[in-house]
Order: sequence, then C-alpha cells, then structure tokens
Amino acid sequence: MMDKTMRRACLSALVVLLGLALVWMTGCNGSGAVPDPPRKPAAGNPPAGNKADSKAPPPAQAKVPDNIYPELPVPLLNPKERDTLVAVTKAQLCPCPKAADSMHACLQKLETQCPLATSAALVAMQKIKEGYSERDVLDNVGAFVEAAYKKYSFDLSDTAHMGDPKAPVVIVEFADFECPFCNMARGIVKEVQRVHGEKVVVYFKQFPLASHPQAFNASLAVLAAQKQGKFWPMYDLVFDNQRALSDDKIKSLAQTLGLNMEQFMKDWRDPEMAKRVEREKKEGMDANVDATPTFFINGYKYLGEKTPEGLTKAVADALKKAEQK
Repeated sequence: MMDKTMRRACLSALVVLLGLALVWMTGCNGSGAVPDPPRKPAAGNPPAGNKADSKAPPPAQAKVPDNIYPELPVPLLNPKERDTLVAVTKAQLCPCPKAADSMHACLQKLETQCPLATSAALVAMQKIKEGYSERDVLDNVGAFVEAAYKKYSFDLSDTAHMGDPKAPVVIVEFADFECPFCNMARGIVKEVQRVHGEKVVVYFKQFPLASHPQAFNASLAVLAAQKQGKFWPMYDLVFDNQRALSDDKIKSLAQTLGLNMEQFMKDWRDPEMAKRVEREKKEGMDANVDATPTFFINGYKYLGEKTPEGLTKAVADALKKAEQK
C-alpha cells in the first residue's frame, strides 16, 4: 500500500537527515522557504573528534522506551531528546477531538491517537532534532495545532475544478507536477469522487517546489492548456511524464492534445501566467502549506494519511457536518 511505502521511505530519510519525520505525512518537501535557524549546541559540549572522546563514558541508556508512542519513530532520538519529547507532550494538551488529557496520554495508545496529535508530535521531534529548547519546541507545537484548527478561504474564481462548484464538500489541493506523491494523489482524488460523486468538488492549485526544476514550467503549461479548455487532459499527460519533463517534451504533449500551438506558446510564456502561479503558491504559503500534496477540506487542512480510505473518511465526516448545518 502507498501509505506503508511512504512510511518506510520517510523513516529512512529520518535516519539520514535527522528531522524529516513529517515527510510521510506531508509528501514532497522543499518549497524553498527559509527554515527557522537551529539553536546552537549548549556550551561545554566537546566538538566531534575531541581527544577526550576515546575516554568518554559509554552513552547513557534511554529511560524512555522505543515504543512509548506507537507509530512514532522514537528510536531516532537519543536519551536526552526523548526526555525533552516527553516533557513537551506532557505540557501540551491533546489536540484530538473531545480529548481532556495531555498529548502524552493520548499518544500512548493507538485508539486515542488522532492524525493531528501524531503530526504535532512529529513537529516536536523535528524541532528537538534541530536543537531547539523545550520552550521553543512547545511554541512550535502550539502554533502548529492552532494553524490546524484555523479555517482558510481561497480564491477559486479561475481555478480548475472537477465536480459541481455547489457541492457541499470542497477540496482544495495544492500540488507540484514533479512530486511523486502528488502523482499518486491523482488516484486518491478519483477514488474520493467515485465514492462521493456530486457531493464533492476538487480544485487544483499550483504549488511548484523550488527543489523541482521543471515544476514551475509545468504549472505554466497546464494553465496555458486551460486557456483552450484542456486543463485536465494536460494535467494527466504532465503527471504521466513527470520524470521526463523539458520544454521539448511539454511542447510535444501540447501537440498530442491538438492544441493551437501558436496560442499555447503565447500563453505558456505570458508573464501574467507566471504571476498567477506565484499568486496561487502564495495562497498556499499563507495557509501554512509547506509540502505537497496538501489538501484542505471545506477550508480546514487535512492532516490524515494520504490514502483513499483516509481522505474518503475525512470527506464523509465533512458531509455529516455540512448536513447538520
């Protein structure tokens, strides 16, 4: 299953990169945003390679067990970092619906965990690995939880969509055409629409990552195709060829669709089109999008697993809330 594959890939990345545990939840990362600066190591710690290393005592054994929080990569933390994590989770209220205990308590059992609590704990782990103080980690976790409960609105006036704009559930996806997780998300979105039909509409927003050199160009091309009523056919072709994107390839894809090439080339290179991509990406950044794909369901950021089952259930929950209103 895709979810297990994503977890295995991202746990490997965590071992290597020390702090990218959020990837399995969020997908592609690398928006080009400047990260918060890591805190300097505490004074008095000898630098790596110090001669005293050979006489140093063996590392302390972790008092916090590996499995204290099921589904979280706690083994990646050293004993001191684990202590900080536990201190943070004990000080933070559990963000799960109807929870009245600490995050520490709700994370210890699978049946009391929720996606928001798991994501918040991963944020804490990332910041701890970066050297942040306990107070700063708490501040970051608090800000993350607050942002998750915030409802966002987006300009959808000229945004490509699938489904009835009057549907009770509106999904807004921010994605990057070179991101493999965004490619996989196509199937997830189609499954959600198959299950819920006319009750859900999906809007696609551009969020090209700086780490993907052809993503911005691909966004321009798909928007240029939209001018000729071919957004979704071009969307599919670009994703199908995301590993081989180039100017020549994109031109050939446009020709395959039978587009008016003179008009396509004009729109593709129109400075106003680039401004539109930047505008959509800024919308995402203002809504705390920092990886792709990111989904918003009726204005609220989706933090669950990016699987057909996870997103379908989230839409079902949103439908119940809409019907209650």
